[in-house]
Amino acid sequence: MGARRCFYTQRRAGFSLLELMVALGIFAASFAVLVGAQMSAIRSQAHTRDVFTATALARELLAKTEVNGFEDYEESKGDFGEEFDRFTWRREVGDVFVDPALLGYAASLGASAGAISVAVPDLRQVTLQIHWQERNRARSVETVYYTLGPKP
Repeated sequence: MGARRCFYTQRRAGFSLLELMVALGIFAASFAVLVGAQMSAIRSQAHTRDVFTATALARELLAKTEVNGFEDYEESKGDFGEEFDRFTWRREVGDVFVDPALLGYAASLGASAGAISVAVPDLRQVTLQIHWQERNRARSVETVYYTLGPKP
């Protein structure tokens, strides 16, 4: 009998089609995860920027309120002009009502309820809300500020 010849005696350099397909699948899955993480980071950065902007606008409006006082004792609304056209504000000004539990606690420390109300007769609570739209969802930041001032 003759000698048998083997067709696969020489090893070829390179990758087989199956190895390339597995590597391509791993690369595609990793790429999809990285793109998803990047998109999440971009959305998070945009939300953080909007919250920072809303907070800065609230601080600016509170500073104006502190300097100029408040026109309406109840509620007022407005916007911030063309530069911040996505943002609107709502401000409520009202009396501060002392919680009865706080009065009881103050009485246990030796203070009378009359002394507390006399100490801050013109205390007002200013509630400021900044609203905006983010990815078709309503968002807002609320700040509560206490100020001394007579009723307008």
